[in-house]
Amino acid sequence: RKPRLFISYSHKDERMRKTLELYLDVLKIQGLVHQSWHDRMIQPGMDWDDDISRNLMLADVVLLLVSTPFLASDYIQEEELRPALDRHLARESPHCSHPSGALRLGEYFRRRAAAK
Repeated sequence: RKPRLFISYSHKDERMRKTLELYLDVLKIQGLVHQSWHDRMIQPGMDWDDDISRNLMLADVVLLLVSTPFLASDYIQEEELRPALDRHLARESPHCSHPSGALRLGEYFRRRAAAK
C-alpha cells in the first residue's frame, strides 16, 4: 500500500511547504506515495480542527517542516505533534519525520517536558 503523508507546518513557512510538494509530486508520479495532505486542502464550511485530526490519524507518514514559527505554535505542539508522537510511540504510524532529519520528535518532547 502506498503511504499517505500528512504535512505539519507553520503558515509562515508556506513557501517551504509548496517547495516540498514539488518533490512529493515526483514521488506520486513514480507511484511511491498515495497522497499528501496539508491544512490548505480543507474545504470551505468544513470543521478545520476535525479535518486536521482525521487526516493526521489517516496518515502513514507525518512530515514536519520544523522552523522557529513551527516550534512556537501552541496549536501545532498540542494538536499535531503530540498525537503524531503518540501514534509513533504506539507503532500505529511507522514514520514521524521532517525533511532535514535534524530533530527527532521524542527528543524534542523530552526537552520540552524537562524545561517545564
